Amino acid sequence: MTMARFVGVCVGHYDHDYEQLDHAVPHVQAFAELLADTFACTVLPNPAEQEVRDSLKELRASMPDSGALVLLWSGHAILSPADGLRLLARDSGH
Repeated sequence: MTMARFVGVCVGHYDHDYEQLDHAVPHVQAFAELLADTFACTVLPNPAEQEVRDSLKELRASMPDSGALVLLWSGHAILSPADGLRLLARDSGH
């Protein structure tokens, strides 16, 4: 039986001048704990952009063609004129 996957990206602290989000990491960790019995959970607390990209590439390669994936991102985002919403990692610039 294929286990469903949960990936939580939670950014509460930033290298640049974005407001800190004190609850982003603990809330995503608590959510992962709720799912732990039925989901294989990965939580990325305060990751850099490259860490997120690498993790998502690994995830895509390791997932079967069928199976559930829940991805939760908690943190800041900005509007991008090129591609809509841009989710910010710890080291994201303006």
